Amino acid sequence: MQDHKNYLYFQFAVPIVQEFETVNSFFQHTNIDPTILDTELYTHYESLHGRLYHPDGTLKVLDDVDFGCKFTQEVQRYVSQHSENQQILRDVEDFKRRCKDVLEEALSQLKLRMPASRNTFQNLAKFSPTVILNQATRVAFSSCHSERAIIKDCGAIQENCFCELD
Repeated sequence: MQDHKNYLYFQFAVPIVQEFETVNSFFQHTNIDPTILDTELYTHYESLHGRLYHPDGTLKVLDDVDFGCKFTQEVQRYVSQHSENQQILRDVEDFKRRCKDVLEEALSQLKLRMPASRNTFQNLAKFSPTVILNQATRVAFSSCHSERAIIKDCGAIQENCFCELD
């Protein structure tokens, strides 16, 4: 069973690691739109969340968790070969529980790295010089969600500028 456990771990872990590597590769670029980073990170979060939770937000039972196609096929094949051995069936359940724990921890760690406000990157993109200086793509100032904070900061900036002129 030990060699087959390692094989199953491999079948479980490879797609998860590949997903993280794909998202990580976006953050390695030096010249990338922050909204793309936000979208990729959020999509990855939603993908992991969907593996563990129903659309209504309730946690899936162990048999409903999405461990990945290849892993599920290999587990089914292994169980069908050893269906008479109750210890193997208990080991597989325990194994799946540990894989679920890995998914929960990955989701938890990813959530810690999510921006506090998804609109932050979208609002920052509106202030990009290429957007502001182009009349066709320019966004109205009032459409920015952080308008009140910006106006308050503008007042303080204006006061500082006028004080420096005196």
